[in-house]
Amino acid sequence: SLSINDIIPKLQSLVIKKINISNNLLSDEGLLVLVDELVKHNELEEIDISNNMISDIGLRCLKKLKQ
Repeated sequence: SLSINDIIPKLQSLVIKKINISNNLLSDEGLLVLVDELVKHNELEEIDISNNMISDIGLRCLKKLKQ
């Protein structure tokens, strides 16, 4: 299985409009790493992070995607 650090380099060259990372045991820390990369993708319209291990703290970092 891949970790979030394995996936990030692959995202850098993609145009991402929609991403589904539901049911992946993603933690707050992993979400923060992912969001730091996704803010570079202005075309992102939808992200599904349901059924992960994300708390309110992790969810607050999603605000970066709206800026």
